[in-house]
Amino acid sequence: MFFHRNIYEMSGGFDHNYFMYCEESDWQRRVLDFGINSKCINTPKIIHLVGGSAGDKDSWSTFRFLNGNRSQNIYVKKFYSRGTYYLFRILKKILFIPMIFFSGRAKSLSDRLDIAKSIIKE
Repeated sequence: MFFHRNIYEMSGGFDHNYFMYCEESDWQRRVLDFGINSKCINTPKIIHLVGGSAGDKDSWSTFRFLNGNRSQNIYVKKFYSRGTYYLFRILKKILFIPMIFFSGRAKSLSDRLDIAKSIIKE
């Protein structure tokens, strides 16, 4: 993302409650409230190596899933009604827990249990 410093300061910058996921969506939504539209540019092309520096790909995947899940909850709570927020969380529990255990992705049982526990606790 490219933006002028004045826009960043006017909007209050990024919300520090997020960790790595959803903060840019939150910021763009708040900037839109000021009447500033964002644009997508086709160039330059950037290759993003997701987890490229992570040694253990399974641990990185679990880390990314858990933090992405937390960030989604923050985003929905911030911008939607209380009822929508609770419905979102209930539906995620119902849908994600079976996916964690029955997806074809190679994860250890302990990783799958950790993910399931964190979703249930939220």
